[in-house]
Amino acid sequence: MNIQTVGINLLKYDEENARKHDPQNIETIKKSLERFGQQKPIVVNTDNVVVAGNGTLEACKQLGWKKIDIIKTELAGLEAKAYAVADNRTSELAVWDDETLASVLEELRDSDTADVLSTGFTEEDIERLIGGWKFNDTLRDADDYNEDEHETYTVKIKSISHADKDDVVKTINVILIGKGYEYKAEAF
Repeated sequence: MNIQTVGINLLKYDEENARKHDPQNIETIKKSLERFGQQKPIVVNTDNVVVAGNGTLEACKQLGWKKIDIIKTELAGLEAKAYAVADNRTSELAVWDDETLASVLEELRDSDTADVLSTGFTEEDIERLIGGWKFNDTLRDADDYNEDEHETYTVKIKSISHADKDDVVKTINVILIGKGYEYKAEAF
């Protein structure tokens, strides 16, 4: 790979980019760039159209950067489009290890030198994650749970596929346990 530094104004956004970046996303990218600098080049085709890194380019422009690191790809046409989709989708398919993430975020938050918000997580996100894992460590065994001692609600969640199960469980952990609720999950 040949990393080049080029003038930002030479680059063009991909007009057919399927990934959209809302203002909050651009702000998060800007915070990361301000804190860490550009740690990986964006990918452009031979016509200087961005294949991967449209959000980074926008954030750099808003920060007033004049130059940016790029890698030129020889991919063109449908191959370049397929790569652009794959580049975005592969990161979406990864999952967080919430317990490890909570530990790292807590360590960053407690550090005098790290700006934890430059990670893209809000203070509310961090509190839910950290609080959820601390609370989870102290939960009573499900066999000891007595519904008569608590007001209870039943929530049924219909999943599109069995593959969604882990995402549903993680979401419940972050929202309910993070706010201090106890719950008992049952399959219907």
